[in-house]
Amino acid sequence: MTDKIFCGLSVKNSIKTKYLLTGLAICLATLLLVSTVSYYVAYSITKEQINQWAKATAFQKATELDSWFRKYGQIVEGIVSDVVIENNYNVNHLRRLLINKKLRYVDINSDRILYQIGFENNVNIHSSTKMVISDSYDVRTRPWYIQSKQSNGLIYTKPFVIYSTKEIACSVVAPLKDNGKFIGSFVTPVYLSDVISIVNNSKFGENSYAFLMDQEGNIITHPNNAFLFDEKSGFKNLTNVQGVYYSELKQALLQNQSGLIEIQDYDGESRMIITNKISSTNWILGIAIPKSSYQKPLNNLLYGYGLAMLVSLLLGLSIMYKLVGGMIRPIKSLNESVKSFSAANMSARVTVDTQDEIGELGKNFNQMADTIQEYSQSLEQKVIERTRELQEKNDKIMESIDYAERLQRAILPPLPHRLGISDDKCFVIWKPRDVVGGDMYWCRGDDRFVLVAVADCTGHGVPGALMTMALSSILDGLPRSLEGLKPSALLHRINMGLKETLRQENQDSLANDGADMALCLLDKQEKTFLYAGAKLSAFVEKAGQITEYKGTRHSVGYSHGREVTFDDRQIDWIEGSVVYFTTDGLLDQNSQEGKGGMGRGGFVRLLQSLAGQSFAAQEQTVEQLIATSLKQVEQRDDITVVGFEIGNYLKGTIGL
Repeated sequence: MTDKIFCGLSVKNSIKTKYLLTGLAICLATLLLVSTVSYYVAYSITKEQINQWAKATAFQKATELDSWFRKYGQIVEGIVSDVVIENNYNVNHLRRLLINKKLRYVDINSDRILYQIGFENNVNIHSSTKMVISDSYDVRTRPWYIQSKQSNGLIYTKPFVIYSTKEIACSVVAPLKDNGKFIGSFVTPVYLSDVISIVNNSKFGENSYAFLMDQEGNIITHPNNAFLFDEKSGFKNLTNVQGVYYSELKQALLQNQSGLIEIQDYDGESRMIITNKISSTNWILGIAIPKSSYQKPLNNLLYGYGLAMLVSLLLGLSIMYKLVGGMIRPIKSLNESVKSFSAANMSARVTVDTQDEIGELGKNFNQMADTIQEYSQSLEQKVIERTRELQEKNDKIMESIDYAERLQRAILPPLPHRLGISDDKCFVIWKPRDVVGGDMYWCRGDDRFVLVAVADCTGHGVPGALMTMALSSILDGLPRSLEGLKPSALLHRINMGLKETLRQENQDSLANDGADMALCLLDKQEKTFLYAGAKLSAFVEKAGQITEYKGTRHSVGYSHGREVTFDDRQIDWIEGSVVYFTTDGLLDQNSQEGKGGMGRGGFVRLLQSLAGQSFAAQEQTVEQLIATSLKQVEQRDDITVVGFEIGNYLKGTIGL
C-alpha cells in the first residue's frame, strides 16, 4: 500500500485510515459549524458589551464634568436671580452686591473670581476694586454679551487663555431681564484647571488616556503637549494636529456618528476612540483605548473557542479510533489471506467465521479464487499457443520487410557511375526512419546528359517504400533520349503518371498520396544546368557561397483538383561547384524534445561549414550530426542528403 501523510505522520492508505478521516471530517465539519455560529454570537455579545462599557465610561466621566460646570452655572443663576428680585440697578448698589456675592460664593479660587454685569446702555459693573476699564470699552460688542443676548439663556463660552496667569478658562454668561425684556448680561470666568486635572488623571487601562475639546474641535487638554495651546498658534484643532489622523474623528463628530472610531495615534499605536458630549457646554470628552486592550477579550474568546474545539476533536477522534479498530479487525484478517493468494499461492482460501457482510465477502472471494485458478491454468496453455503463432507470423513479416529493404536498396542507383564522376566527387546519405522508407534518389545518364532526382514520398516504413517503388517505375518510364527535354516537363509527366497510377482522378480514390521532388538535368556538352522542384530546393555552393533555388509550392501526385505547373531554373555552370539536395527529414530532425530542427537556414549554415572539404569529410560530418541528434530523441522522418560536384566527368563513362 502507498504511504500518505496524515496529521504529520506517515500512514497507510487503509480502510481504517479512510474511516478515521471520514469521521474526522464529519466531526470537524460539525464542530466548525457549531463553533463558528457560537463564536459569532458570543463575539457579537462580547463586542457589544465592550462597546457599552466604553460608552458608559465616557458617559460617566462626561457627567462628572457636566456636574462641575453646572455648579458654576447654578452660582451664576443664583446671583442673577438675586439681582432681578431686588430690582435695584443702581451702579453702586450692584457693585456692593457683586462684592458681597463674591464673599458669599467663596471657594478655593475665590481670590480670582470676577463678576461683571453689562447693560444695554453700555454701563459696565464688576466686582473688582482694582480693575480699571477704558472709556472706549463697549460691553455690548463683547462676544459673550452678544451670545447671551441671542441665546436668551445660560451659556458657556469657548475656552480662552488669561494672558496674565496663562490659565485656560471659559465664561459663564446669563441674561438679565426686566419684565421679560433683555437689559443686560451677567458674566463670570470659570478657570478650567480642575477640569483639566480631572481629564488628565482619568485612567481607563494601560496606554489609555482622555482628552477634552470644545464644540468646534479645539483641543483644551491632551497628553501630548504638541497638541496644547501655545501663544504662537493658539488652540490646536483636530484637523491640523501633525501626524495624527483625527480628521476622521472630527468627520464622525460632525455627522453625529456614535460608536468607537479607530485611529493611528500620535505615538504610532492604534487606538479606539469613544466620545461623549458634555451637555452643559456642548464640549466633547474623548477616551482613547489601545486597540490591543479593546481586542483582548475578543482574542481570549477566540482562543477559548479554538481550544474547546481542539479538545472536542481529539476526544471524538480517540473514541472513533477504538470503534473503527474493532470493525476493521476481521477485514485485516481477510486482507492477509487475499495477499497470500495474490503472492503466488493460488490454492490459498479464506476461513469464514462470521455470517455478516465480511463473511459473505470471504465466501465470494473463495468462489472467485476457484474460478481464477481454473482460468489461469487454461490461459497459460492458450498464451503459449498464441505466442507461438504470433512469433511465427512476426518472423514471416520481418523476413518480408528485410527482403523489401534489400529490394529497395537494390533499386537505388550507384550515383558516381550514373553521374559519370569519380567516387570522391560525391556522397549519398540514405537513412530511412524504419527498416524501409519513403525517401529515394534516382539517376540516369549518357555521354551528354545526366538526369538526377531526389524524392520524399508520402508515409514511412512499408507504405512509403511502396510509394518509392511506384515513383521509381514512373521515372524508369521517362523518355530514353533527354535531348530537348526540360525538368519542368518531366515533372509534369511524373505528376500525371503518379495520379494515373494511384487513380487519383477518380472521385472514389482512396490514395490521396504524392511526393516532394527535386529534378535536375545536366548537359555536359553544352555545360548547362536546369533544375525544377516540387517543394524541394536545390542548394549550390560556389566559392564558399551557398545559393538556394526553391521549387514550386506543389508536390507531384495528390488530388488537388486542378492542374499544377512547374518552373525551370537555369543554374550557372561553374566547374568545381557542388550541388546538394535534401529531404525535410534532416531539416526537421530535432536534437532535444520540444525543440524544432535546423530548417533551411541551419542547412545553409551547415553547407557553408562544409565548403572546401572533401566529400568523404562532408559525409562524415553530416552522419555525425545525425547520430548526435538521435542520441536524445528518436528519428522523426526518413533522411536523404545528396551532394555532387559539377565537372570533371570521366571520359567514356555512360550512365545506365
